[in-house]
Amino acid sequence: MSEIFDTIIIGAGLSGLQAALDLHSAKRSFLVLEARSRVGGKTKSVERTDGKGIQELGAAWLNDTNQSYVWEYAKRFGLTPVVQNTEGLVAAEDAHGICHMFPFGELPKFGEAVRSNIVTLRDEVERASLDPETFKEPMCDKLDGLSFEQYCTDLGAGPEALLTARVWSRGTLGQDPCDFSALAYLEVCRGVRLSHLFYTSLFASIHPGLQ
Repeated sequence: MSEIFDTIIIGAGLSGLQAALDLHSAKRSFLVLEARSRVGGKTKSVERTDGKGIQELGAAWLNDTNQSYVWEYAKRFGLTPVVQNTEGLVAAEDAHGICHMFPFGELPKFGEAVRSNIVTLRDEVERASLDPETFKEPMCDKLDGLSFEQYCTDLGAGPEALLTARVWSRGTLGQDPCDFSALAYLEVCRGVRLSHLFYTSLFASIHPGLQ
């Protein structure tokens, strides 16, 4: 006879594992189903092949501002966060395999038109994320019906600016800008606007040609 569970959890990512912990605390039976051979979802840490520490292949950033649950787990398990370096030069490889070096907090030395387009997109995304009207009807419904990619295109983003937006979205959500709504991304930006690190590392100094 098959075993009966109170709940079946599909996916052993962080949300699925948290659901399992909550059910366990409530003394409910559950079964977690995961297609992969590991748990963790988009979080994955592997040992570097050169033996020099751990390489993050999934989520890499966390903070104590809008990620309180993860932050509490980090403290509970005695994990030591590594503060992201904000000094020196940034190295970025573009879509053509060329490596560019430029000061942290600045943009690479592109042509003025490309730089202006990227800055305009960056500033508009930041402005919208700080505007309370963005998250009220009817604007929030409109933005929820647009992909972040289409939102950027509608704002006049050129090819390089769209590639920049792809780096932002991959860095924050692990997905391409066509995979989630503009509202979802602006919610993320609103949630972390107090974190200077976020805007510095993802808005100000990322290479738009990065794949």
